[in-house]
Amino acid sequence: MTKTGLLCFSFLLLGTTAISQIGNVSWSDEIKFRKGSQDISVIETDEDGFFLQESHDVLSTYFVFGFSTRQYAKLIRFDKNMNEVYSNDYSKGLKGKQFERFLFIKNKMYIIADDYTKKTRTTDIYGAAIDKKTGELHFRLEVA
Repeated sequence: MTKTGLLCFSFLLLGTTAISQIGNVSWSDEIKFRKGSQDISVIETDEDGFFLQESHDVLSTYFVFGFSTRQYAKLIRFDKNMNEVYSNDYSKGLKGKQFERFLFIKNKMYIIADDYTKKTRTTDIYGAAIDKKTGELHFRLEVA
């Protein structure tokens, strides 16, 4: 009697565990990233999809005994079905400024960059709004 009870209990326990772990996974087409990408991260999600940031370091200036780098800024937008909506590179729009981050405040998106001036030892912080639907900069980078 105990063996039969134990066997029924085991089947009941395994059956509920198997049913409770059923999940849905959806896959998209293969996503191509730039060779040498160091960091790919999901930075924001909303009701229409999600945003990926692709970044890597780019050589900005070099000297005889050293070099300096800046971060490459690329934003990729996907819809709910994981189809790419747009992919924008903001390196040209930064015009030599150091990319810092994409910022999301109250359903609006901004790009933040900075520029250090050795002569005056000051850092200027720049910001510009980005249209979430198209990925285009609304304004040029302004000192914040």
